[in-house]
Parts: sequence; C-alpha cells; structure tokens
Amino acid sequence: MDIEEEFTGALAALQRRSREELAAFIVSLLCGAPPGVRSYVEAFIAAAEPAKIATIVRREIGALRMGEREYDVRHRRSAEIVARAGYTLGIIERVVLPSDVALARKLLCELLDAQQQIAEQAYEDDYGAEELFARVRSLLNVTTAR
Repeated sequence: MDIEEEFTGALAALQRRSREELAAFIVSLLCGAPPGVRSYVEAFIAAAEPAKIATIVRREIGALRMGEREYDVRHRRSAEIVARAGYTLGIIERVVLPSDVALARKLLCELLDAQQQIAEQAYEDDYGAEELFARVRSLLNVTTAR
C-alpha cells in the first residue's frame, strides 16, 4: 500500500473520532511514552505558549548532550518493554473493552500468559512489570464481572 494512501486513510479515520476521544488519547501518550515522544506531545499541547515549548526543547537538548550511562541504557530498555506492554494493555482497555468484552477478556488472558517472557525481558524494571500485570489481572476481573 502507498504511504500517501495510508496517511489519507489514517487521517480520515481520526477525523471520525470525537474531540474528547482524541484529547484523551493524546494525553495518554504522556504516560509511559519514551522521553522524546513525551516531549513531542508536551510541545504539541503547549503550541500556543512559545516559552513553554522553548523550555521543553532546551530540556531535550540538555538530555541529548549528557547522553546515557550503560546502566541507564539497560534500565531504559527494560522500561521500554514494560511501556510497550502497557501500550498493548491500553489498546485492550481503551479500544477493545468498550465494544467487545469477550474479545478483551481473551486478549487479557493472552497477555497474562506472556507474563513470564515479558518479565524476563524487563528484569531491570521488575516493579513496573509487576504493576502492569496487577492492572491486567484487575481488568480481567472487571471483564469477568460483566
């Protein structure tokens, strides 16, 4: 498929969503997104405030100048695994669950079945993984109650 067609299709699909849905989605990107993405979203939100945008950009430039220690890189990679699993949980919770409880329950079970493998990859962020899977179990209980 052509990139232009994909872009046009995605834009049309987003235009059918409500302003409230889009705003909630954009704000959800602030939680757990990688620092660069988080800053990009913060800047988009602050578009009417040039001083705030400048602060965001300067903060990013400072972080890029400092770089990362090896420990930071290892920890970031583990945190990225947890964040990716969190985005997957977000899809189930915010997109699937409202319209199809049975499918949401099935996908939550599949995510829970992958807990061991995900936890092994997220060894530097075991607390984050534990919290994530506590949310999975909580949502699973909610779907069972429906």
